Amino acid sequence: MLRVAAALGTAGISSSVLAACSDAGADKPENSATAWNQGRLAIGTGGTSGVYYQFGGALADAINSGLPGAVATAQPTGASADNVQRIVRGDAALGVSGDGVPADAYNGTGDFQDLKQPILALASVFPGVLHLVVRDDLGTDPATGAPRERVDTVEGLRGLRISRGNAGSGDDVFSERVLVTAGMSVKDDVKSENVPITDALTRIRLPFDDSNGLDAFFASSGVPNANIKKILSEGKHHLVPLGSVAEDMRNNYGGYRPTTIRGTAYDIEDLASVEAPTLLLVSDKMPEDLAYDITRILFDYQKSIGALVPVVNDITKATAADTTPVALHPGAAKYYKENP
Repeated sequence: MLRVAAALGTAGISSSVLAACSDAGADKPENSATAWNQGRLAIGTGGTSGVYYQFGGALADAINSGLPGAVATAQPTGASADNVQRIVRGDAALGVSGDGVPADAYNGTGDFQDLKQPILALASVFPGVLHLVVRDDLGTDPATGAPRERVDTVEGLRGLRISRGNAGSGDDVFSERVLVTAGMSVKDDVKSENVPITDALTRIRLPFDDSNGLDAFFASSGVPNANIKKILSEGKHHLVPLGSVAEDMRNNYGGYRPTTIRGTAYDIEDLASVEAPTLLLVSDKMPEDLAYDITRILFDYQKSIGALVPVVNDITKATAADTTPVALHPGAAKYYKENP
């Protein structure tokens, strides 16, 4: 995994955003947006094909509509850990982060060991549920010549070729912790690679005896995930339950919790898994009134955001306010108190 740099200096919004926003707030009365960074609000998201980017873009549109003087822009980034660093440096005003990264950054653990980051949360926006997809056909046991048994536990991954997502990503951290919690070593017990999900989907469809094939991959996402639904519908792969490690992950790391993948999402039986909430993070230096207004907009424009990112429709104020273990920004806390 990639170690987070100890030195996080200050920096401004990227030049492209500055150019787009150079006249923001000119000759306008100061309000919660224009009083901070002249209203320029860059939102750290993820890759342009992912839900983080879609959510960030929809939220930017909502902020621009609902907060006079604001010029919000969704920025493609390296996702969870990258967004934390951007917020701390001042390159982003807000950032989407999940897969256990917010807990590590806030507590100074994991890749942020002894480096507690000055971040707070506005909301828990949707869960990232970990999926473990395994091929049905695992060839034959060379010792016996008999077909290998179907894998239905994390421990069954021993000796198999697996992908844990991009190196240093939230998926990378999340999946390694699942393996460690199950008593396995990433280096010794599995043949682990860091492969983007698009490549993993291609390689796990190759014949088992193809030297470039994969036997399994981890991916954290909302439910349902369209790519995973498609590969499961082909009848050659299945999901493995992760409920056996969920409680221990919550106890050992924080920021994780047990969940159930409803069978209707993938035309399967209900499946126990583990999830990590995706949080909307900001700097602890963000003014209280601005944090309040952005939290308000998240709910005032929930339907329009949810039209583009359906999982947002499931947010309630009660679930949004539970950002454990990251503390709520006082402005967000004030909003939830005044608007139960």
